[in-house]
Amino acid sequence: DYDFTCSHIERHGAVLRCNRMVLDVAHYSNAGGAVSIRNAAEEQKNIKILMTKWPKAIRKHPTRENEVMLAWRIGKRASPKAKASASGKKVLKGGKMKAKRK
Repeated sequence: DYDFTCSHIERHGAVLRCNRMVLDVAHYSNAGGAVSIRNAAEEQKNIKILMTKWPKAIRKHPTRENEVMLAWRIGKRASPKAKASASGKKVLKGGKMKAKRK
């Protein structure tokens, strides 16, 4: 889900992507769910909503008419926020750690 992914990146600065897993699903043609109301007009309406909400991250797919592409620009990440870890150290998003001052 593009909106969920963009919201997560904005809040946490990153998402985990697994390139070793490939799903073979029938999400275009299976019965029920969102597929029962999916048509070109509905897809274009939803694409417009996504592009309005996430203008710097969502763009139209160059070859597939009713699909989009997500490209989050690195400079547009959520700012790193410190959080306390279980070990008592401060952890910054992006893998940088700072020791807690005593």
